[in-house]
Order: sequence, then structure tokens, then C-alpha cells
Amino acid sequence: MKNFKLKALSLLSVAAGFLLMSSPALASTYKSTSGTTTLVVKPDASRPFSGNYSTTVKSRRIVGDIRIITGEGVPGSYIYQGTFSDRGLDGKGECIGDITILRRQIGRSAKMGAKVTWKVKGGQNCTSVGKTYTLNLVEALPSADAKGDFNWKNSGTWLSEPLRYSTWPKWKVTSSDGELNCRDKPNGKIQQVYRVNVDQIEVNKDRANAFELSRGKSPWLLTNKGCYVRANQQFIQPISMP
Repeated sequence: MKNFKLKALSLLSVAAGFLLMSSPALASTYKSTSGTTTLVVKPDASRPFSGNYSTTVKSRRIVGDIRIITGEGVPGSYIYQGTFSDRGLDGKGECIGDITILRRQIGRSAKMGAKVTWKVKGGQNCTSVGKTYTLNLVEALPSADAKGDFNWKNSGTWLSEPLRYSTWPKWKVTSSDGELNCRDKPNGKIQQVYRVNVDQIEVNKDRANAFELSRGKSPWLLTNKGCYVRANQQFIQPISMP
């Protein structure tokens, strides 16, 4: 009987480990204020993490891959360190080297930023060997459209496992009256109420696209509680991802 219990515990441990390893991991996307540089870090349950970036230098488009080897939390920030390799879309030049990504909050805002440093060490036909480049990027939070609506086109991010584009996962309530009704369907019956500064809205992750349109073509967001909230900046705003 004792052996049976031990075996059962072992199986449970393996199952728990499998669930942990196979759970979706969120990718963080950062952009320069000019929009010329985009960097994506895709954490996974196992190291090393991966990522990629694209940038424009003097009208030349460059794309690169990132391999994150270590990550360390420090007060108020988190540091990733690894290696990179990039190349021009014109097929000319390949540069390799070390990369450091310092993720931290931007001032007193709720936004997160990333200070990214590339140290170029070599590469075939690379003209930047020995140089160091640093950029300050901002997390690319969803932005509402001209009507103030969030939808599939402007409110997505990447899941690294399985690799797919998905609805931004976490939101906060911004309703002026302090409460937001969550309904059984768009414009349907109230199922529950989210409160400002108390409740966090998490989307239904069973769907890549958690948005649905009402008959009037207004977007609604399906939450993990199985109900819908109106997807407009009057009522919700995206939360920066950890």
C-alpha cells in the first residue's frame, strides 16, 4: 500500500510538471517610439528563452534572433542576458554578439520598458564589429481605435506555447462609476460585476480571439468567467504583462 501511494505521488508530480511545462507562456513585445524597432521576448518553461527583433538602419531593414541564457530579478527590474545574430533583408552582412535586456517600469507610469544593449563581436561581412548599440523600447500595449474600441486587430500578443497570436490576456476596469457588468452574451443579462481597483479581468484563453461583436458591431471581450465585457477604453485598459 505504501509503494502504491509513492507511485501515485510520483505520477501526480509528473502530471503537475507536465502541466507546468505545457502551460501557455506570454511573449512581451517592445517597440521604439519611432516605430522603427520591434523586439519580442518569448519566455518558455525551459531555458533558454528565445526572441527576435527587427529594425531599420539608414533605410536598411535588419532582422535578428535572440537566445536568452540567463535571467535575474533585481529591485524594480529584471535582466535578461544572452546572444544575438542578425542579418539584413538584402542578404548582406551577418552580425553576432551579446545582448542584454533590462526590463523595468517607466517612471511612475504603469508601462514597462526595455533597455536593450547589443555588443557586436563578429560575423561574416559584419561592418559593426566592436561597436555597442543601446535602445530604450516601450512595451507595446494595445491601443484603442478611433472609436475607443479594442478588437482583434489592435489587441493581440504572442503565446510561445503553442506559438500563436492571441488576445491580450489581462485587463483592468476603468469604468467611471467603479463597476463593469459582465454579461452572458454581448448586450445580454448581467452575470457578474467587476470592480475598479479590486478585480482583474483575464480573457478566456481557450480561444485565440476572445472578441465577439454584438448585433450593432461593437466588440465585447470574453473573460475567463465565461461572460462578456464591453471592449472600450471607457471601461477597460490593458495591463502590462510580467
